[in-house]
Amino acid sequence: MEVFELNRLAHPELALTAIITLLLFVSFILVFNRDPERFPPKESGIIVAVADGKIDEISPIEEYPGIELGGILVSTFMSPFDVHVNRAPISGKVVLVTKIEGKKRIALSKKREGSEKTIVVIDGGGVKVAYAQIPGIIARRVSCLVKEGDYVEMGERVGKILLGSRVDLIVPKNANILVKVGDRVKAGETIIARLS
Repeated sequence: MEVFELNRLAHPELALTAIITLLLFVSFILVFNRDPERFPPKESGIIVAVADGKIDEISPIEEYPGIELGGILVSTFMSPFDVHVNRAPISGKVVLVTKIEGKKRIALSKKREGSEKTIVVIDGGGVKVAYAQIPGIIARRVSCLVKEGDYVEMGERVGKILLGSRVDLIVPKNANILVKVGDRVKAGETIIARLS
């Protein structure tokens, strides 16, 4: 009888714990999958952010792993709490979409050589801009919504990465970078660079 009483008392606590856990999980899924409308700036000669998140690297590069394109690398770390929909940095024609197989590393890792990534190059009338969607260990799936030959408008949805991840943006060497390390940016809205 005593065991029955203890079990009966414990049962509501387990049910409450299960309900709270389920509500937290559903809330996380809803927050993670949000896809707010974005309104790109109406300016010419600009490059906007591909991803929401925090800029954690800006550096000149001779060549990005997997493509023969150099310039200035602007890397954005996307935490699990950022919007994970990616948007086109410029308007133009998609001239390359390539998936490079490799290792999945923690999203905070800046090691690009040998990492799995999907790379897209957009030609905006003679100006080429590229971005790479890099999944982390937890982010097992990258969704790329464009293919070679597509025309995209700046700020248009071009893909999504699950959970914590990273997006590298490669802009021309002569671009004037308007952000700095530590800045938080919004995909499709924050101006990353202005073309000279």
